[in-house]
Amino acid sequence: ESLARSAAFDLWSRAKEHPVARAMLVLHGQGGVRGNPKTAFEVLRRTGEAGADARCICQVGSCLYRGLGVAKNVAEAVKWYRRAAALSNACARHNLASLYYKGEGIPRNMGAAIRLWQQAASQGHLGSQFNLGLCYARGDGVPKDEEQAKRWFASVRVAGKQGS
Repeated sequence: ESLARSAAFDLWSRAKEHPVARAMLVLHGQGGVRGNPKTAFEVLRRTGEAGADARCICQVGSCLYRGLGVAKNVAEAVKWYRRAAALSNACARHNLASLYYKGEGIPRNMGAAIRLWQQAASQGHLGSQFNLGLCYARGDGVPKDEEQAKRWFASVRVAGKQGS
């Protein structure tokens, strides 16, 4: 057990030195790091602008959407989510689909929402799998299909059991 604890501490220590990981610790005030969302957002934004780190780009979108360290700006969040989704980030695809579904910061587009949820679901994103189950159960944006809904809900249930 102490070997596992030592390895975990080593990984945590190295993660603190990575700019994006450190920014996430600062954003949420975790890992013995004092929280400063504004500083964290700036690190994430600069890193996202400089490269193709899809997780970082998605996190910038999430900060903009929630107003963490920056003024809330859903339209700008959509731009960042699109960039990360184009890099095949499942979380960005899910978040962008949800905005299309609600018509929040972007015109409502059920076809785009379903397509993005399907892409994220195929990558194992549980929220997208659940949302597809709801859509098929209700006939919301897709033809009502109880069997398809059951399959999506079952995939969430199986993943939940494996994760517990």
